Amino acid sequence: YPFTGMMKHSMPWKQANDPAKWADMTCRYVIAHLKLKVKRIFLYSDHCYNHMMRPPSFPVLLGADGYPHPVFSAFSNMAWLLEDRPFVKELKVGKHVWAYIFAGRGKSVAVITGWADGEYSVQKNGKFKCLDLFGNRINGKVSYKGKIFYVVSNLKVDQLASELKN
Repeated sequence: YPFTGMMKHSMPWKQANDPAKWADMTCRYVIAHLKLKVKRIFLYSDHCYNHMMRPPSFPVLLGADGYPHPVFSAFSNMAWLLEDRPFVKELKVGKHVWAYIFAGRGKSVAVITGWADGEYSVQKNGKFKCLDLFGNRINGKVSYKGKIFYVVSNLKVDQLASELKN
């Protein structure tokens, strides 16, 4: 079972999961619901803890040891970027890649997402910044590699959409 967190560093079991993949899938799930205009989403983070050698049934934001899972960090970043910014527009930006644009609080945020084999890249310019799944700034040319990333801008929705299509 995919144990993570502090116990991962002190117990001799093999890490059996890809935390970034779990983080990406969780954020995709929530973003898809926000795109459908769902107002509130509650992730039921844990259930059925018995002891440390038996994993819980539904860990989401926490690892089996009770410490924050990397999903927690990605979810926090997504919430920070999209809270109070309703979904406004969807556009295809590349082969099997789309931008879901959310706007509000003086900014437009595009979630770049798609299929695992999607092809899309965007050049850095002064009109927006790119952030990875966890909120780390990405400098230079950014290529879609099967995991979502964010484009944050002060541009209006249509202006950002135009920049993303070029």
